[in-house]
Formats: sequence, C-alpha cells, structure tokens
Amino acid sequence: MENVEKYWENTANANPYWGVLTDEKYLSENINSDKIKEFYKSGNGELNFMINYLKNHSISIGDFKNYNFLEIGTGTGRIAQNSIKFCNNLYCIDISDKYLQLCSNALTGNYTLVNYKHFYDYNFEKVKLIYTWITLQHNPPHEIKKIVKRVCDILDKDGYAFLHIPFAKNNSEYEYVDKEIMQMNCVPKNEIINIIIKNNCSFNIVNSNHCGNEWSDCYYILKKL
Repeated sequence: MENVEKYWENTANANPYWGVLTDEKYLSENINSDKIKEFYKSGNGELNFMINYLKNHSISIGDFKNYNFLEIGTGTGRIAQNSIKFCNNLYCIDISDKYLQLCSNALTGNYTLVNYKHFYDYNFEKVKLIYTWITLQHNPPHEIKKIVKRVCDILDKDGYAFLHIPFAKNNSEYEYVDKEIMQMNCVPKNEIINIIIKNNCSFNIVNSNHCGNEWSDCYYILKKL
C-alpha cells in the first residue's frame, strides 16, 4: 500500500479535484469557483442513489439520524458535504492526510477524520450506513477484499453498505502492478459475494458504468443481518 499512499498524497497536493473526478476541467490549472461549486454539487447524485434505494425498500435515510455513517475515500468531501446532514456523526476515511484536511475544510457538522492506516483497528461505533464510490478500484485486489470484510464487521444490525467495485476488465488480460500510479483494479463477483455471505450480510447487485468501456463495474448493496 506504500505506493498507493504516495500517489494519493501527491495527487491531493497537486490536483485534488481532478484526483476525485478525472476530468481535465478539474485540474488545478483549470479550476475556478464555478467549477468547484459544480464539483461539490455532483455529490448529490451518489447520495440520491442511496436515498432512493433505501426508499424503494421501505426505509427512510432519516431513520438513521441517530446513527453514524462511514465514507471510504472521502477525498475533498464531495459526497460527505451532502450526506453529513443525515447522520449523527460521519467517519471520513482517506489514505491521504491532505485529502482529510480538504474534507474537513468542506464540512459543517459532526465528523471524525480517520487515516486509512487506522481503518482496521479504529473503534467505529453505531454505524448504520457505509458507502464508497470510485475508490476501492484504486487498491490492490487483496486489499479490496479485506475492506469488504471489514465493512461487514463494522456495520450495525440492519445497516446498509453501498460498495462500488469493478469486477472485470474488458477485452484484455488483467494483471495487478504495484507502482506509484493511479491503479485500476477489479475483483471477480464471486469472490466479493463469498466474503459478504460469510460475514453475515445479505446483498443485492446493481450494475453501473462509472469506469468507462474498458471495465465492468457494479454496486454491491449489503445489509447486515
């Protein structure tokens, strides 16, 4: 994970907004106040996806108000800025201290910043919702699987997790390479499903297209039993 940490710390310092949404308009040389507003507003899309999914399963996100949420890969707080109002406290996880600082600058409300190196030993309490978008793919495959297991462990009973994970690379062979670059990784569906089932969670799968035509990706939506 050393190369992963180095890459994202450097990116957070040089091009923090581009590092979250890799569009040239968010490069530091192109960014302005209007584009920053647009950037943060885009976080409503992921939040609304979760709200609507819960609503379709007869659950209101407002019912979680007395519980805590956890976001993996909080970055600049793009989604966190919108989700924090629905929970008692938001745990913000990121591998970059600079990103955690930027996230803190963007948030109003109760939140706790946790560097990813403490993710496996931190005592998370009363967590009813966990989510992560376009983040897990940047970790080695074995780390992605560890994260899924940890998510299952953290969730309170009847809590939900929304995990976006690529499951295949299309039209070419895939092989993980440990370099200081923006990694794109995948884990086959059956491996993720086995972890979920073994760790006392039910699941639903919703296909997505966040990674472009080169990758197949989906949301694993977990419920703690």
